[in-house]
Amino acid sequence: RLLPYVPYIVPYLDDLEAHLPYLRAHLDKVFPHLPTLAPYIGRFARHAVCSKNADVLLWWFGWMLRVPVLHRVFLVPGVPPLCAWAAGWLPRRWARGPNCVGVDCSVEGLYDGASGWNRLLPEDELWLDSWFAD
Repeated sequence: RLLPYVPYIVPYLDDLEAHLPYLRAHLDKVFPHLPTLAPYIGRFARHAVCSKNADVLLWWFGWMLRVPVLHRVFLVPGVPPLCAWAAGWLPRRWARGPNCVGVDCSVEGLYDGASGWNRLLPEDELWLDSWFAD
């Protein structure tokens, strides 16, 4: 599902390393907006707090991603740091529910060998075999 976005992600892979554990928790919320967000990935590469609180940012500003031209506001200089600042200060009660107001993303135990987070599915193995075939 992420294959169309590889050209946007690969140039910033080193910078996005800090984002990956945090984004995993919010992938179901971020993925529908990925076609709109993909061109701006490089602008947010230095702001891991945006990935950590992606659910909160989408709750408050997700409507901007659905308005056809309004998402271009991310091209304005200073908007990514402003989003990073807002991610730490916006109320979380409505985005995460009343029981998760003070909860932060926790990645402990997600990346050990037993969790299977990095296992390939059979269809992925078939795709890789065809990709690297001689």
